[in-house]
Amino acid sequence: MDVQLSGMDGFETAELIRGYKIFEALPILFITVEHGSDEFARRGFEAGTFDYITKPVDGSVLKSKANSFLALERQERRRAQADAELTFLVTTDPLTNALNRGHFMTLAQAEFERSRRYGNILSVILLDLDHFKHVNDNYGHATGDRVLRALVGICRSTLRTIDMVARYGGEEFVILLPETEMAGARFTAERLRQRIEAATMSTENGDLAITASFGVACLDQAQLMSVEKLLDHVDQALYRIKSAGRNRVVVCEDQAISATVCG
Repeated sequence: MDVQLSGMDGFETAELIRGYKIFEALPILFITVEHGSDEFARRGFEAGTFDYITKPVDGSVLKSKANSFLALERQERRRAQADAELTFLVTTDPLTNALNRGHFMTLAQAEFERSRRYGNILSVILLDLDHFKHVNDNYGHATGDRVLRALVGICRSTLRTIDMVARYGGEEFVILLPETEMAGARFTAERLRQRIEAATMSTENGDLAITASFGVACLDQAQLMSVEKLLDHVDQALYRIKSAGRNRVVVCEDQAISATVCG
């Protein structure tokens, strides 16, 4: 870009370009007859330029500087990709690609505190695959892994984009539902239960059907002081009801437990 433009000069034009987020990192090379002054350098840096060349333009110098910009861009993309891969490894369960437990607890605690501060409703679902040991023992661990990944796929296709699903441990998964009251959480859990029950997976030993049991609790009703306590409340309820039957949705209401048995 030439510094001396009609209307707006190059500095003003560069600042205008920088005002668009998509162009924040766009390299700008000024062409000028002026160089070396502190005022020129100051205005250039404030406008977000990367470099300048003087007139008359030497084609080999222009090409060299352009190649330098491209090399910096490739380096920045590699760094961004490496950062993204590291973030994925730190926050994601490697088998299922759901959130891992540690990262989920960090996000859930922040959502929990926000809900308490502003009086919003927050619900949580804890689901446990039924008889998963039977799947591993009779169909093999590779099939068990496929079941876990398929389960996460069903959850993601059923849940909203703001909902969070994480592998809580083994065959247990936890789902956080922001801005969701008990009735909505119960409905979501029942819909998930039905979709999981209806799904089948082809194996060498025939089609495999799976079911899951669900515990549901709402911050608005439980009024507990931490995410850990809320999840512990749901986990205990789920454990108790599974001894009496599976493939159910268990609703935790004010420390009491009621169950919606599958039809």
